[in-house]
Amino acid sequence: MQRTTFIIKPHLQIKYMFFTVMSVVLMSIFIYLTLCSSITNSSVYKHLGTSEQNSLWIAFFQNFGLILFVLILATGLESIFLFHRIFGPIYAFERVIKMIQNGDLTAQLHIRKTDELKDIGNEIQQMCGSLRETIKNDKAKIDSIQSKLDELINTSDLPLIKTKLTEIKHTLGTLLEKFRI
Repeated sequence: MQRTTFIIKPHLQIKYMFFTVMSVVLMSIFIYLTLCSSITNSSVYKHLGTSEQNSLWIAFFQNFGLILFVLILATGLESIFLFHRIFGPIYAFERVIKMIQNGDLTAQLHIRKTDELKDIGNEIQQMCGSLRETIKNDKAKIDSIQSKLDELINTSDLPLIKTKLTEIKHTLGTLLEKFRI
C-alpha cells in the first residue's frame, strides 16, 4: 500500500521532527566545541603560522558546515519515514476504533509491511472479527426468538406456549454471554 499523505498528524509530526533535528544540532555543537578545543590545544596547531591557522579554520568550518547540513537533512527525512512507520499505524488504529465506536464492524485495518506495530494491528483485526462473529451469532439468536414469538402469537396451545417461552428464556440468557459488563 502506497503512502498517500506524508503529514498525518501535523502538530505531533512537526514536534517529533523538531526534537530529532535539535538533538542532532546539540550533538553537533558538542562535537564542534570538542574539535575546536582539540585543534587549538594541539602542538601542531601552535607551530602553524597565522595564515596557515586561518586556512585550517576556513577548511574546518566549510567541511563541518557541510557535514552538519547533510546530517540535519538526512535526520529530518529519516524522521518523516520513521514517523510514518510508527505513527501511521496509530493513525489507522484511531480511524478503525472510531468506526467501531460508531457501530461499523466492517472496518478493515491496512498496515504496510514496513510499518511498526503490526502485532497490535493484527490484534485489532482479530478483535473486530470476533466482535462481528459474536454479534452475528447473537443476531441469529434474536431472529430465532422473534420467530418463536411469532409462533406463540398465532397459537392457543398452552403446553406449546410454555415450551417456547422456556426456549426463549434460555436463548435470551445466552445473548452477550461473552461480554463482561
